[in-house]
Amino acid sequence: MSVSDTTSVSLDTILDFISSFCIEHCQKTGRRTDGAGLADAIRLRFPGFKFSDIGLEKLSGAVRIAEQRGLVVRHRDVKHLELSPGPQSTSPPGTEIKASVVNSAPRLRPDIWRAFVFVDTGMASFFNRSRGEVRSTSRRSPERYEELKSDPEFVLIDPIQAGVQQEWMREYLKKHAQLNKADAPIEQGQWWVDFPLWLRETDPTLEREWNQFRSGKIYSHITAWANQNNVDVTMVRTQQKPAPAHCRSPRVGGKFTGPTEDAELIKKAIIAALAEMPLEQLENLSIPIRFVIRHFQPR
Repeated sequence: MSVSDTTSVSLDTILDFISSFCIEHCQKTGRRTDGAGLADAIRLRFPGFKFSDIGLEKLSGAVRIAEQRGLVVRHRDVKHLELSPGPQSTSPPGTEIKASVVNSAPRLRPDIWRAFVFVDTGMASFFNRSRGEVRSTSRRSPERYEELKSDPEFVLIDPIQAGVQQEWMREYLKKHAQLNKADAPIEQGQWWVDFPLWLRETDPTLEREWNQFRSGKIYSHITAWANQNNVDVTMVRTQQKPAPAHCRSPRVGGKFTGPTEDAELIKKAIIAALAEMPLEQLENLSIPIRFVIRHFQPR
């Protein structure tokens, strides 16, 4: 049932939805429901709905009432909002809830992630086996490229090509027979942004599950690359100790002053990240107004 008339949405309707969503999420994933996913689900299920329509300020008010009625349990062992089905819900007895923070793949360093995932045919990235740093250079600069390639301390990074990442999407879809594979935006437009957005619009839990699936694939690719090239795989994880001062990109007055190639990669990574963010998160970004106005000037 699609609800488009917000006047028909009552407090009980929202509470029932919260309870049902937590149960369904638990049955599908075995994990708790996080607040961001629940908020997305409510927006998709009840377009145009505002919590002020039922006399509340925000989602936390509805969660508090649902908790009082025993429909959900709020886990306060984490700072953000996490819920699981309550004693008065219809959750199957003995259902095991896992913490949503669990992820099968260790977290990777941002520079490692960029070098492997953001494919730029005009750039090449190398990894220093001893220092753990990433160096990028333009393929239009053959002297620098050959210098790094011939240095035994450096190993060429093998980026994950678009075709491989798209094949992961098809593999993921095989796990969900309810999804119409013909509608999946895998080979059109900005597929790396459009595919998770398509999943989110269907069910926010699918997007988060895809992100974990993809992270596991990326980590497996990097692990295989490390084993083949005598690289200590622990050096690509975020848990490693900070690099020595002489390995860090120089900064002056808090501004990045590293090589132009690195700056261009960072800009591309930022643009890609912005494309993935929903509008409500973009509204909280601070961007100098002169850059925004420039794109609205008449031509």
